[in-house]
Amino acid sequence: MKKSRPGHLVKAIVPREETERVAVRLAEETGTLGVRATPATHRFVADRTRARTTVEIDGEDHELAVKIARTDDGTVFDVSAEFDDASRVAAATGRPIRVIMRRAEERVRAEHADA
Repeated sequence: MKKSRPGHLVKAIVPREETERVAVRLAEETGTLGVRATPATHRFVADRTRARTTVEIDGEDHELAVKIARTDDGTVFDVSAEFDDASRVAAATGRPIRVIMRRAEERVRAEHADA
Protein backbone atom coordinates (compact mmCIF):
# COMPACT_ATOMS: atom_id res chain seq x y z
CA MET A 1 0.00 0.00 0.00
CA LYS A 2 1.03 3.60 0.24
CA LYS A 3 4.52 4.15 1.67
CA SER A 4 5.05 0.36 1.75
CA ARG A 5 2.46 -0.08 4.50
CA PRO A 6 0.74 -3.45 4.70
CA GLY A 7 -2.73 -3.62 3.19
CA HIS A 8 -5.64 -5.98 3.60
CA LEU A 9 -8.64 -6.65 1.40
CA VAL A 10 -11.89 -7.39 3.19
CA LYS A 11 -14.88 -8.58 1.18
CA ALA A 12 -18.42 -8.84 2.50
CA ILE A 13 -21.48 -10.03 0.64
CA VAL A 14 -24.52 -8.18 1.91
CA PRO A 15 -27.98 -7.29 0.64
CA ARG A 16 -27.97 -4.01 -1.30
CA GLU A 17 -30.05 -2.28 1.39
CA GLU A 18 -27.41 -3.12 4.03
CA THR A 19 -24.43 -1.74 2.08
CA GLU A 20 -24.15 1.59 3.86
CA ARG A 21 -24.60 0.13 7.34
CA VAL A 22 -21.91 -2.49 6.72
CA ALA A 23 -19.53 0.05 5.14
CA VAL A 24 -19.85 2.32 8.18
CA ARG A 25 -19.25 -0.61 10.52
CA LEU A 26 -16.15 -1.66 8.55
CA ALA A 27 -14.81 1.88 8.80
CA GLU A 28 -15.50 1.99 12.55
CA GLU A 29 -13.86 -1.37 13.18
CA THR A 30 -10.85 -1.05 10.89
CA GLY A 31 -10.14 2.67 10.75
CA THR A 32 -10.29 2.70 6.95
CA LEU A 33 -11.11 5.99 5.29
CA GLY A 34 -12.87 4.39 2.35
CA VAL A 35 -15.02 1.40 1.43
CA ARG A 36 -15.74 0.43 -2.17
CA ALA A 37 -19.15 -1.12 -2.83
CA THR A 38 -19.48 -3.08 -6.05
CA PRO A 39 -22.96 -4.28 -6.98
CA ALA A 40 -23.29 -7.81 -8.29
CA THR A 41 -24.43 -7.92 -11.89
CA HIS A 42 -25.39 -11.59 -11.78
CA ARG A 43 -25.69 -14.21 -9.09
CA PHE A 44 -25.96 -17.89 -9.84
CA VAL A 45 -28.07 -19.76 -7.32
CA ALA A 46 -28.05 -23.53 -7.62
CA ASP A 47 -31.19 -25.59 -7.35
CA ARG A 48 -30.68 -27.25 -3.96
CA THR A 49 -32.48 -30.15 -2.37
CA ARG A 50 -32.00 -31.98 0.87
CA ALA A 51 -31.94 -35.74 1.14
CA ARG A 52 -31.00 -38.44 3.61
CA THR A 53 -28.58 -41.27 3.00
CA THR A 54 -27.25 -44.17 4.97
CA VAL A 55 -23.63 -45.23 5.36
CA GLU A 56 -22.59 -48.60 6.69
CA ILE A 57 -19.66 -48.71 9.09
CA ASP A 58 -18.59 -51.92 10.81
CA GLY A 59 -21.90 -53.57 9.92
CA GLU A 60 -23.98 -50.76 11.39
CA ASP A 61 -26.08 -48.27 9.36
CA HIS A 62 -25.89 -44.56 10.12
CA GLU A 63 -28.19 -41.96 8.58
CA LEU A 64 -26.98 -38.52 7.48
CA ALA A 65 -28.54 -35.51 5.77
CA VAL A 66 -26.97 -34.23 2.56
CA LYS A 67 -27.48 -31.23 0.29
CA ILE A 68 -27.62 -31.88 -3.45
CA ALA A 69 -26.92 -29.03 -5.90
CA ARG A 70 -28.09 -29.25 -9.52
CA THR A 71 -27.78 -27.19 -12.66
CA ASP A 72 -30.90 -25.93 -14.45
CA ASP A 73 -31.05 -29.15 -16.50
CA GLY A 74 -30.99 -31.31 -13.34
CA THR A 75 -27.35 -32.42 -13.50
CA VAL A 76 -25.91 -32.96 -10.01
CA PHE A 77 -22.72 -30.92 -9.63
CA ASP A 78 -22.21 -30.97 -5.87
CA VAL A 79 -23.16 -33.11 -2.91
CA SER A 80 -22.39 -31.97 0.63
CA ALA A 81 -22.96 -34.04 3.75
CA GLU A 82 -24.26 -32.14 6.76
CA PHE A 83 -21.34 -31.55 9.11
CA ASP A 84 -23.33 -32.01 12.33
CA ASP A 85 -24.62 -35.41 11.21
CA ALA A 86 -21.15 -36.50 10.07
CA SER A 87 -19.72 -35.34 13.40
CA ARG A 88 -22.30 -37.41 15.29
CA VAL A 89 -21.53 -40.53 13.23
CA ALA A 90 -17.77 -39.96 13.59
CA ALA A 91 -18.08 -39.74 17.36
CA ALA A 92 -20.17 -42.93 17.44
CA THR A 93 -17.79 -44.90 15.21
CA GLY A 94 -14.39 -43.45 16.04
CA ARG A 95 -13.80 -42.58 12.37
CA PRO A 96 -12.63 -39.16 11.10
CA ILE A 97 -15.41 -36.74 10.14
CA ARG A 98 -13.98 -36.30 6.63
CA VAL A 99 -14.16 -40.07 6.03
CA ILE A 100 -17.83 -40.11 7.07
CA MET A 101 -18.61 -37.10 4.89
CA ARG A 102 -16.81 -38.57 1.89
CA ARG A 103 -18.67 -41.90 2.20
CA ALA A 104 -22.07 -40.20 2.41
CA GLU A 105 -21.29 -37.88 -0.51
CA GLU A 106 -19.97 -40.73 -2.69
CA ARG A 107 -23.08 -42.80 -2.01
CA VAL A 108 -25.42 -39.98 -3.01
CA ARG A 109 -23.36 -39.22 -6.13
CA ALA A 110 -23.57 -42.89 -7.12
CA GLU A 111 -27.34 -42.88 -6.58
CA HIS A 112 -27.70 -39.82 -8.83
CA ALA A 113 -25.13 -40.74 -11.48
CA ASP A 114 -27.76 -41.79 -13.99
CA ALA A 115 -30.31 -39.13 -13.07
